[in-house]
Amino acid sequence: RGELEEAPDSAVVVNLISGAIQRLALLGILDRDELVDHAEAMVLGGLVRRSA
Repeated sequence: RGELEEAPDSAVVVNLISGAIQRLALLGILDRDELVDHAEAMVLGGLVRRSA
């Protein structure tokens, strides 16, 4: 993984997460509750790292 000089815009992060979740849903890899749990974890993890 490379390091970023600046944190990406929050809209970019949300779009990336949204796209990944949509792909997982289309592939049927995770059920709805699992998708929501992973999305929340990704967003909260990003907020924690950004505030650190």
